[in-house]
Amino acid sequence: MNRRIGNVSIYPNPFNSSAIININNSKGGEICIYNAAGQEIRKFEISKRRQQENNLDATDMTGNKVSSGIYLVKYLSLGHSVTRKLIYTK
Repeated sequence: MNRRIGNVSIYPNPFNSSAIININNSKGGEICIYNAAGQEIRKFEISKRRQQENNLDATDMTGNKVSSGIYLVKYLSLGHSVTRKLIYTK
């Protein structure tokens, strides 16, 4: 856990239809999802609540299905970040 911005957990991981991104932080921020090429495929704004769950389906920001593979989930808050690996299998 990064004490400056809280805890980030993702389950299930690997996933095949949807995953839950759980943020334990009251400071807000944003979640960015990147593919293996480093391209941002999704972004979520996080409100200022103590704990928040975000449902991630296997689509990009235009609604297209993404390919199986490894993705990076980056949580940014107050100039700090936490990154987690997420695996999508069809």
